[in-house]
Amino acid sequence: MLIFITVTAMPVYADMGPKPSIELTVKNAPDEDYYINLLVPGTLRKKEDRLQEVNEQYSGKDAELMRVIINNTEDGWYPRRGGHFRELTQSKSSRKYEFSYMDVPKTFKVIIVTESGKVIVSNEITRKAFNAVTTFDAETGKLREKKTAMLAKQLERFLITFIATLLIEGMIFRCFEFEGKEGHNFAVFFKTNLCTQLLLYVVISLLPLQMLIYGGIFAAEIIITIIEGCVYSKLLTPKGKGARYAIVANILSFVLSLPMWFILEFFFRISI
Repeated sequence: MLIFITVTAMPVYADMGPKPSIELTVKNAPDEDYYINLLVPGTLRKKEDRLQEVNEQYSGKDAELMRVIINNTEDGWYPRRGGHFRELTQSKSSRKYEFSYMDVPKTFKVIIVTESGKVIVSNEITRKAFNAVTTFDAETGKLREKKTAMLAKQLERFLITFIATLLIEGMIFRCFEFEGKEGHNFAVFFKTNLCTQLLLYVVISLLPLQMLIYGGIFAAEIIITIIEGCVYSKLLTPKGKGARYAIVANILSFVLSLPMWFILEFFFRISI
């Protein structure tokens, strides 16, 4: 179960799939209203259409600030478009933002345009993580990716998904009525799940995302089922049920991981 949830615990939406994201915390943010967006390298496409959207959807100061962002194409950078222009963030109080779903860049800058017309542009960075955690100091213009914060989130995800796996597969474990003295069978069950999930978590972190999406997830599920089946067949008592249990438990936990997508989506989104 963990391997499927780990990949899909990345932002997911109606089309059911992992999505990259950039979580952005703004330090020393302006005291006035402002718009914030990402600048990505390249040439802006259909600039006139986006300016037309602004004219239709905004008026007054709002429209003026939006035009400043769209027109900021200096040095080959243009504002990211996340499907709808109105998705750009405007806020007085919130200092955390997330840019996710489609068109999440690897290389980007941050741009802030205040109500008074002040423009703040960060340095360029290339994110390392699929779901990056970044910090932008609006006073210094310094943008950086926070690796320790991402590790903390990954650990939190691992603990939640591991506990969920133990609960689901543990109920199935009881249905198979394994017998053993002094908690031997439960110890085998717990240690085997811990080792295999840790191993797969490392593998998931190392493999390219496309490999995981196109067959890697199912291959990993088969591998973990084989490993657990071999261990359970040898160590669980009575003999003869370990392999069958491993197959049933992994199939059911894989299927039940679907609702876990939405649970993790609820807990791990910021805008997510």
